[in-house]
Amino acid sequence: MNTKLKVKLSFCLSFVFLLICNPLFSNQIISTKDDLNEISITIYNGGFGIIKEKRNLELPKGDLEIHYMDVASKIDPTSVHFKSITSPEKVIILEQNYEYDLISPLKLLEKYVGKDVKLLMTTEQGREIWRDAQLLSINDGSVFKIDNQIYLFRGDQVILPKIPENLIAKPTLIWLVNCRNEKIHETEVTYMTEGINWKADYVAVVNHDDSGLDLDGWVTIDNRSGGEFPNAKLKLVAGDVHRVEKKRDRFDYRYAAKAMMSEAAEPQFEQRDLFEYKIYQLQRKTTIKDNQTKQMMLLSSSNIKAKKIFLIKNKNFYSYQFNDVNKIKAKVMMEFVNSKENNLGMPLPKGKVRAFKRDIDGSIEFIGEDEIDHTPKDEKLEILLGNAFDIISEKKQTNFRRMGDSTFEASYEIEIRNHKTTNVVVKVVEYIYGDWRIFDNNYKFEKKTANSIEFNIPVSPDGKAIVNYTVRVN
Repeated sequence: MNTKLKVKLSFCLSFVFLLICNPLFSNQIISTKDDLNEISITIYNGGFGIIKEKRNLELPKGDLEIHYMDVASKIDPTSVHFKSITSPEKVIILEQNYEYDLISPLKLLEKYVGKDVKLLMTTEQGREIWRDAQLLSINDGSVFKIDNQIYLFRGDQVILPKIPENLIAKPTLIWLVNCRNEKIHETEVTYMTEGINWKADYVAVVNHDDSGLDLDGWVTIDNRSGGEFPNAKLKLVAGDVHRVEKKRDRFDYRYAAKAMMSEAAEPQFEQRDLFEYKIYQLQRKTTIKDNQTKQMMLLSSSNIKAKKIFLIKNKNFYSYQFNDVNKIKAKVMMEFVNSKENNLGMPLPKGKVRAFKRDIDGSIEFIGEDEIDHTPKDEKLEILLGNAFDIISEKKQTNFRRMGDSTFEASYEIEIRNHKTTNVVVKVVEYIYGDWRIFDNNYKFEKKTANSIEFNIPVSPDGKAIVNYTVRVN
C-alpha cells in the first residue's frame, strides 16, 4: 500500500509547559516575570545594557535550586549578581548556571536522530494511520527508516514521544542556594546584556534668513537583546566607556521586523553627571519590548542663534610648473553655541543631525545632514550641510623662486566669485607645512595652528574677490 508521510510538530505544548513549570522535586523554585516587583534598565551607546530586577521569592530552608526565567537571551552570564535584600547573610550562593539550549523544531529533531518516533501517515484513501519509524538524519530534509525501508521527506512533520533532556523553553539562570531563613525574600538580580543600544537623532529647522534654527533631539532605542522590560525605570548613558575586548560565544537568534513607536512630544529626560560620562534619566516608566525600536523626545529648543559659514580649504602645492588651476568647492555650514543663553546648554549626545528649511510655499525641505560628537555645554557646534551652489573658488600658483638648498618662495592667487544676490563672507583656510613666513598678502589673516592660516573674505553680490600672498618656506 502506497502512503504519504506527514510530520506534525505538535509536540504537546501542554506537556512542555508542565515540564517547565512543575518542579521535579520539592526544593526547586521557579521564578518568572510574574514575580517581578521592579525593573530598571541602563542602556549604553556602546550596544549593551545593565538590567536590575527585584522579585519576591518564597524560599524554603535548606539547599535548593532557583530557576530564574524571563531574562534576556543575550545575557552575559559572567556579569550576573544575585542577592537577597531581605536577609543577605541567610541566602548563600553555592553555584550558578546559565541554560540556553532552547527548544526549537531543529533542536528537538537533532536530539531524536537515531531514535524512534511516530509518523502520522495518510493513505491514498485519505485515512490517517500511525506508524513507528526511526529518524536517521535531518540534513537537508528528514530521512526515516520504516520496516527496513528508507523514506526521504522535505517539509518534515513529526510527533515526538517526549521532550529531550537539557532543552528548555526560555533562557534560564539556575542557582544552587543554601537558604537559612524560610520566608518570602525580596531578591535583587543584576546582569549585563548585549543587543540593546540607543542613539541620539536631531532635527534642525533653519529660519528664513539663515540666522537661527530650531532643534529637536530624539532618543532611539533598539532592543535586540531577547528580553522584554515591562514598566521599567530607564537611564541612558552617553560617553566612551572602555570595555575589554574579548571573544565570546555568540548565539544566533532571529528577529522579526522592527516596531516603531513614538512617545510624547516634549522633553522627558533629566540630565546629570555619572563619573566622566553623562546620564539621562526618563522621568516616568516605560515598557521596552523585544524586537522593538522606540523613540522618545530628548530636547526641544527654539530660536537658537546660528551663523551660516562658507568654507574653502586649500592645501598648498609647490612646483616649478604653476599653470594648473585648483578648483575648490565652498562648503556651507551652520554654526551655533550650545549654551543656556542660546536656548540650549544641555550636554548633547553624539548623533546624526538632519537639517531642513521651509520653502516659500510653506513646505519643509531637506538641506543636508551631519554627525556631531558628544558635545558639552558652552561648546561650539558646526554642522556641514553640503557645497554652496553659487560660490566658486579657483587657486593657482603665480610664482616660485628657490632661495637656497632648503629655502624657497611661492606666490598664490585665490579668486572667489559670488553669484548670489547677497553679500557673503567666505572663510578661506590655507594649510602650509614647514618653517614658513607669509608676506605680500593683500588681506589680513589669522594663524590658527602651526600649519594653517585663515582669511575671512567679503564678496559682494555677483562680484569677486582675489586673495594674493607669498610664503617663504624653509
